[in-house]
Amino acid sequence: MDFWKIEEEVAEAVLIHHKGSDNAVGSLAAIIDMADYLCAQADLGFFSELPNPNAEMISASGCEDEAAQLVQEVRDAFQEESFLFKEA
Repeated sequence: MDFWKIEEEVAEAVLIHHKGSDNAVGSLAAIIDMADYLCAQADLGFFSELPNPNAEMISASGCEDEAAQLVQEVRDAFQEESFLFKEA
């Protein structure tokens, strides 16, 4: 992360986000953990250990009632963005 000059706060959040329930709800690490969770639900990414945020994190992120819709939005966004990297 230092090589890319990533801000220290962001680098720390990336490094600790797999702690899941140990991260404070609303913290940057918890937000990254929820993003991992949504990507895993959308079958995107590489996970040695699937993210499993606790109910409090899911509730705080607003994902409890709209998880299926958010997962589809993640899939759609991935598809759109992936076209930018395909050869013409």
